[in-house]
Amino acid sequence: MSTGPKKIKKVEQPQTLDFVLFDIGCGNGYRASQWALNDKKAHVFCFDPLEDCIKQALQKSKDKYIIGRMHPFQVAVSANATPNGTECVVPFYCANDVSSCSLLRFGGGGAISKWKYPPGKTYFKTVATIQVPIIRMDKFMADRRISRVLFARIETQGTALDAIKSFGKRIRDVMEFAIKVHTIDYEIYEGQTRKADLIEYMNTHGFSIYGLKPYSREQEEIIYFVNRAFNKQSLHLDY
Repeated sequence: MSTGPKKIKKVEQPQTLDFVLFDIGCGNGYRASQWALNDKKAHVFCFDPLEDCIKQALQKSKDKYIIGRMHPFQVAVSANATPNGTECVVPFYCANDVSSCSLLRFGGGGAISKWKYPPGKTYFKTVATIQVPIIRMDKFMADRRISRVLFARIETQGTALDAIKSFGKRIRDVMEFAIKVHTIDYEIYEGQTRKADLIEYMNTHGFSIYGLKPYSREQEEIIYFVNRAFNKQSLHLDY
């Protein structure tokens, strides 16, 4: 009988992902699917709390060219989620236009009447309130061994700063953000993110603005931020 040393069985370590894109507020997943199609190395994680949107995103994720690389999740993103992973659900206000649904209540009729186009009364009317799960992005990244995010898009209807804060210290591991924020001086959503507050927070956390894109007749703006710690060319993904 052999008395030699026993062979140690090699334990496979879980894969660490570092070519990752996030689409927070992904709608039907079209944009996320295009990102995955355009780069065969990319893993695209997309998030939306609406069941119909995620059903469509899941269908797109089955495309033979991107299967296994597009990952839809039916959740909202918020810094108010518990960091230990305990399930947390909150009210979500559904509008008569799906693109206007939010974790925030809609503002008063006076504010809504100021919205230029599309007309506020056809966009910002609550038709249902549902309960949706929320997650923090720092925990999401840790659970999936995501070491770096090359690009994150955020379109969450008034809660952009809340979504950003959910990254916690892991915001330093994101190379670029494209964030849609309101530029109006009244509240379509109660407590909505203010552009000045968003810019201040991003600057404090190591990000600089490298692009601006007016949206919805200049009532909103897409702000492109780049992490000053990364000395690399921006991805310039289509928002």
